[in-house]
Amino acid sequence: MTTALVLLVSVASSQLTRFLAVRFSVGVVRASAGSTLAFLALTSLIPYQDKDLLGAAFLGASFLGMSSVSFLSAWNLFFAAWIFAAFFLYAIPYNIGLGGALGVAAFSSCLLVRSGLRKKPRPRPAAR
Repeated sequence: MTTALVLLVSVASSQLTRFLAVRFSVGVVRASAGSTLAFLALTSLIPYQDKDLLGAAFLGASFLGMSSVSFLSAWNLFFAAWIFAAFFLYAIPYNIGLGGALGVAAFSSCLLVRSGLRKKPRPRPAAR
């Protein structure tokens, strides 16, 4: 259940941050902060034991939404959010003392998606 919620929150956070930044031209930092504050305010009303975990996942995934539209498309952002959720659930708990683990997870997921998009170089024609 928690895994599915983290995945849902990650996708929603990255897409919402991108939408607010692009549609309303508020800037990526304000979009990330505003969406995270709104999410935390809404989840404070819900009696769920892992809401701190979901808040951290929302904040970390909002870093994905801060990436440039020319760097990651909406679909690429969706896949990066899936990868971020996996990093968040399985890698971050082992890096407790490492500062900036959310940012590293977001960067790594963007890097993995972006590196998968690289086109293979064309083969050179044979010399005559």
